[in-house]
Amino acid sequence: MLEFNVKDYGALGNGVTNDTVAIQAAE
Repeated sequence: MLEFNVKDYGALGNGVTNDTVAIQAAE
């Protein structure tokens, strides 16, 4: 698995924003 910062894809990583969409976009 490649390492990447989900924040680069719009995820706040604060448990409030839905990070799943950003993670899927990163993939």
